[in-house]
Amino acid sequence: MSPSAKLYLAALGVATAGVTVALLLTEHVNGDVVGRFAAVAAGAAIAQLFVVRAPRNQTYHTTIVFLLAAVLLLPAALLPFVALVQHAPAFVIRRQRLRFITFNTLNHALNMLAAAGVGALVLDAHRHPNLRWALAGGAAIVTLVALNHVLLAIMRTVTRGFTLGETGLFSVDSLAADLIPAALGLALATFWIWAPWLLPTAVLPLFLVQRSLVLLPNRLQPMHA
Repeated sequence: MSPSAKLYLAALGVATAGVTVALLLTEHVNGDVVGRFAAVAAGAAIAQLFVVRAPRNQTYHTTIVFLLAAVLLLPAALLPFVALVQHAPAFVIRRQRLRFITFNTLNHALNMLAAAGVGALVLDAHRHPNLRWALAGGAAIVTLVALNHVLLAIMRTVTRGFTLGETGLFSVDSLAADLIPAALGLALATFWIWAPWLLPTAVLPLFLVQRSLVLLPNRLQPMHA
């Protein structure tokens, strides 16, 4: 890695660690969320293993479905640990390079933390419970996807010399490839809270989403380094 890439990775690490420690010191995490954490983190880890490989060393996952659900279902202090669990099996089984695993973990941790913060602001700003949940979910989706593409685009500029435009990460197709599965994560979280017996209807479409990723045009850019 170039010195600028190492500096960027270190900055992401410091930011993630600082926010995580601050949240752990201020947030109360009770045992009621253990089941949610285990289920969502396991789903993210499993989805991470079902990678779709495209030409030019590109990869696609349905993991974002579980990341968005985690944002809406878990205390913010636990979100970085979801990212850790998400990438652990891929590191052990696929033997991916540590720097890639580290960046992707930090990237997704910061994406979820930012999405949780924006979602919380929206929830506090509206009185109607159903409307504010929908608006908070929508704001979290946009934040999660947008920040992911920004952080990944910056990494590509410092490691491969691309301009932000040349990364292709801000095209309509590339953004839609993450926004649509993320919307399924909102449905997953909604069913978990209000209609858990309908959870299979949110999970089963993942097979179709996975299949559609196989058919994505080569010009789309992945959400991973």
